[in-house]
Amino acid sequence: MSADYTQEKLWQAVDILVGRCTIQERLKNAAMYLIRLKGFKDDLAFPGDLDAQTRLDHIIGRLTSVPTTGNEGTIEASTRALSDDEGQELSREIFSLYCRATELASML
Repeated sequence: MSADYTQEKLWQAVDILVGRCTIQERLKNAAMYLIRLKGFKDDLAFPGDLDAQTRLDHIIGRLTSVPTTGNEGTIEASTRALSDDEGQELSREIFSLYCRATELASML
């Protein structure tokens, strides 16, 4: 996965976090971009930066941790279960990862 692609998807996630709906709704929408960064084997969003990759995996895990109920998916169930404080924490972490992706992209 290229550094530019990682940076782009994280920017899209950050951009969607700014809005009028609840933090849970914004995180649900941002998760759609973050899921695209889920690596497969050696195709990681942050190759060579295990800390950033672990942080991204943790965020995705938090946004997909609650089992589905009814017609909703795991992202909707998981984000609905977040408190406002947890949502703020995840939003800050997403922004922090965007900053790291920008830093790494500028080194190439």
